[in-house]
Amino acid sequence: MESKSPVLEKEIVLTDYECDLNRRVTPGSLLRFTQQISTDHCDSWGVTAERYAETGTAFLMAKVSLRITGDMLIGDRLHLITRPAMPRRAIFCRFTEFFDKNGQSTASVDARWILVDRDTHRILRHPPEALGFPVMPDTVPTHDFAIRRAEVMQPAGTAAATFCHCDINAHMNNTVYADLVCDALPLELMRERPLSSLILAYHRELKLGEQMDLTLGTLENGDFAAAGHRGGDAIFEANAAFRA
Repeated sequence: MESKSPVLEKEIVLTDYECDLNRRVTPGSLLRFTQQISTDHCDSWGVTAERYAETGTAFLMAKVSLRITGDMLIGDRLHLITRPAMPRRAIFCRFTEFFDKNGQSTASVDARWILVDRDTHRILRHPPEALGFPVMPDTVPTHDFAIRRAEVMQPAGTAAATFCHCDINAHMNNTVYADLVCDALPLELMRERPLSSLILAYHRELKLGEQMDLTLGTLENGDFAAAGHRGGDAIFEANAAFRA
């Protein structure tokens, strides 16, 4: 039976493979948890993969902001709450928050999605009625999405949309970009200090088999800017900050 609740909650327990060598959950894992609870929420409304196929539509991530305010370690039980807002123009906002066993917020994710026509990739201003979205709140909490650019960007390797990095849309899954940015950041910092924030702006799809060049730069306050390009096309930009 479908539920049209505007909020979905679930419990998770962090496992070894979702965490790093310091036993902390990785930013990429937090985004994957966010993606899954978002999918579960849509499924509970009856807005399933089959419904998207029937209507010839797909959701693409435009931007995502992750803020980490507490430690989340292997074995910790977390409580997740996700809630979307009514779309503004073509942008669908969804806010997901993570809480520890004491009810303290440990992380939050502000995700901005766009609904597109699968064949033309044209952005749809209004979802087809056949999708059956319920009434949602007008607003949810939001993050600042401003991307800062470094004056100098240095080569930071390459990345490919390999088979295991791609999703059902045959392009690199949006959560993989968080892993790529973390791997490009200075290793000594990643070993010693947890991230406090990560902002990703997606400009173009990286389709199965395609490759992009990664670059990394330092911002004036010591934060980092990262980017990926395929030839002259910008694929993504990112900012990352470490906890003091």
